[in-house]
Amino acid sequence: MDKKIAIVSSTQKGLDLFRFFSKLGYGISCYVTIDSETASRNKVSGYVNAGEELRGEVKVHYVKSYDLKEPIDVSYFKTTNYDLLVLGGWQRLIPKEILSTLSIGALGTHGSSEMLPKGRGRSPLNWSIIQRKTRFVISLFKVREGVDDGDIYGHKTFDINHWDDIKSLYYKNSIATEALLEEFIPGIISGTGKAIPQIGDPSYYEKRTEKSGLIDWENMDVFEIHNLIRATTRPYPGAFSRYNGAKLVLWKGVPFDTRLEWPRAQYGEIVRLFNDAFLVKCLSGSLLVTEFDLDSNMELYEGMVISSNELG
Repeated sequence: MDKKIAIVSSTQKGLDLFRFFSKLGYGISCYVTIDSETASRNKVSGYVNAGEELRGEVKVHYVKSYDLKEPIDVSYFKTTNYDLLVLGGWQRLIPKEILSTLSIGALGTHGSSEMLPKGRGRSPLNWSIIQRKTRFVISLFKVREGVDDGDIYGHKTFDINHWDDIKSLYYKNSIATEALLEEFIPGIISGTGKAIPQIGDPSYYEKRTEKSGLIDWENMDVFEIHNLIRATTRPYPGAFSRYNGAKLVLWKGVPFDTRLEWPRAQYGEIVRLFNDAFLVKCLSGSLLVTEFDLDSNMELYEGMVISSNELG
């Protein structure tokens, strides 16, 4: 008998999983997601409305709560009798009451620069760029009610290089996730797959918010700012500064030079304007900003000092 599989997601990752499972020949019984209002209320970065994207391809069910704790959501899972949930782009824990309804269980992926249990928690790809890590280890694990603490079926490792940003790491993460699923899903569904407990003391990433993207020009060097920009670029809210209350979002910026000097300029000061870019003095060098958005009442000029204060 075919197993009833549901994907639980609020981002592009879930759509990718749906396509991949279809490619492998596994039917998806339902795609569980949230509506745009719930996504906005919970500040879900990169939200994708699966109902619009998958219209007619699969049944899409919108839950009432992102944490799945509403009685109507718990009741839904108790009555649908899914065998397996596959999570992708769902940054909330799955309640024990829902996990207990699954004959196989729930699958999740999580990673950091080290094997789990190191690097549990939120935004591991973003943190890995910010912390200048050079690799990422993604694990496929059985979801339990704790934070990324389930037994591990397997893992894959990929590089984080100087040219990566959060978008390219998503591509790598998707490829590695698909390789894990192709290798381990048959055994998981048949009941022959084996998972091993995580070994060692856990560590946890801190939660990131939109304010986490504020650039501290006085204390961050040019390389740290570059890493913050590439870690928080689209689909995230972006690294930002303010000037007189107006907001400047930096989507792409690279270290420009470490020897050219502007001795009279302050850190965070725009020292050159180009046709489609600008140059900012930083600790340890200068930053060339090539993609950015600014409020309509904001105009850039040479000598302008961008604020490290969130209020501008």
